[in-house]
Amino acid sequence: MSFFTASNGLARDMWPHYIGRPIHDVDTIDTLPQSRIVPTSIDGLCDWATVIPVRDSRRTGDRRFVLVHSPVPDNDDDVTVVSFRVQGIVKSAILATLDNWTGEPRNSVRAMQSVTLTSGGHHTPFTAQIENLATVEEYIACVLNSDLKPSPLANDQEELTLKRRVFTRVHPTLHTPPIILRSSDDPQGQARKISRQWVVCDKLTAARQVLSQGTLLQCPPIAVRPGDFVDVGFTMEASVQRSGRTSIVSVHLVLEHLTVALGAIEIPLRTKYRRDNGLIVAADTSMADTDE
Repeated sequence: MSFFTASNGLARDMWPHYIGRPIHDVDTIDTLPQSRIVPTSIDGLCDWATVIPVRDSRRTGDRRFVLVHSPVPDNDDDVTVVSFRVQGIVKSAILATLDNWTGEPRNSVRAMQSVTLTSGGHHTPFTAQIENLATVEEYIACVLNSDLKPSPLANDQEELTLKRRVFTRVHPTLHTPPIILRSSDDPQGQARKISRQWVVCDKLTAARQVLSQGTLLQCPPIAVRPGDFVDVGFTMEASVQRSGRTSIVSVHLVLEHLTVALGAIEIPLRTKYRRDNGLIVAADTSMADTDE
């Protein structure tokens, strides 16, 4: 996972009381390898990452690309996709696997899981993340020699939305991924009915920090609630469309994993978390301080 920076440190360390650091994680900007620190300039990104077609995209006819670490090895199996970490307070979330799917095959391409994050008044770390991301988007457009489609990041530094497609299209020339849905995910069997056209080939994962035990426990994504302070893992994909003689690139923040660092119910309890020998312990102070 790669981290964004703010001032002379990691953006995650600018959140009050180090709540942006997971349990037992004591890495700082000085101890992390450069491959895990996102450059803040286009020039810096040139040596750090590049953009390549998504595997099998040529065979499926998709014009999709993914950001990967440089240099790119000759063997496709050794390519490392760049994954990022970002933190924020959940404003809204659609995280059940089939939550916003209508059940109609024609709407499968639009079925999404998503989470929208806000700063909660802590503008320094949140804005730094947004600005870093905007630079990466510009870099992707440069590599693809395309114009960047207007991005929400350019106009709104108060919210950040990450999404992931629920379904993968089945292509006759490619191996069909296995269906991994349980009956509780698809009680009416609607997804199974379209499994010759669309499948769910991987699922969003989530976890929750149990501070009193110093552990991280897996939990269903639907356990994530508005107001939770979360650490989110994601990758970046790009799609290119032709508009006359111009290519337009859209950059997508692909949600991969969610960790609830501090539950919404814990914030009003005026509980502060500080670090002692790499562990987070409780102290009776407010977490609600802001940059203002």
